Amino acid sequence: MVYPTRMPNINYRELSEIDAEAISEIRSSVLKSDPDTFSISIEEENRGSIETLKNVLATYHSAHDRAVFGAFDNTLIGMIGVERFQGDYTKHKARIWGLCVVQSHRKQGVATALITQSIELAERLNGVEKMVLDVTGVAADALQLYKRFGFSIIGTEINALKVEHGYIDNHHMELCLRSEPEADTV
Repeated sequence: MVYPTRMPNINYRELSEIDAEAISEIRSSVLKSDPDTFSISIEEENRGSIETLKNVLATYHSAHDRAVFGAFDNTLIGMIGVERFQGDYTKHKARIWGLCVVQSHRKQGVATALITQSIELAERLNGVEKMVLDVTGVAADALQLYKRFGFSIIGTEINALKVEHGYIDNHHMELCLRSEPEADTV
């Protein structure tokens, strides 16, 4: 599969525990500007500690089957997480989570590059056949971006999130990385 190239002047790298404060800042910023596009509230995000985030990032950074990638234009402007499921029956899947880009850098290819990095990691993992993710029904731009990569909606949870002004649906999406699934052994 061929993915769009990354933007010049933006640096991309795997994030680690030294980036915890920057991650906290970008997530808070995006949650303030687009509170209904994520399944977590700003209040819930702010209850988490920097130390807990550092520990999570250290675990991710030391593993070969998960990562948090960041985009930098002097400061952190975007991020995405990807992880392989660990269960015996689910380790053929990887999950994308937490894609966010600050408003000033949207529609400039940053999210495209971050998704590309995540897919490339999943494709390198032996036995990963597909990727999954959830996207809220109000995140229309994100939904369209994922579709451009070949993700398709496999289900929609109606009223998945109860927010102050009503309910928000949540779409479950998948991308098959292998052209032919293995035969059933059951």
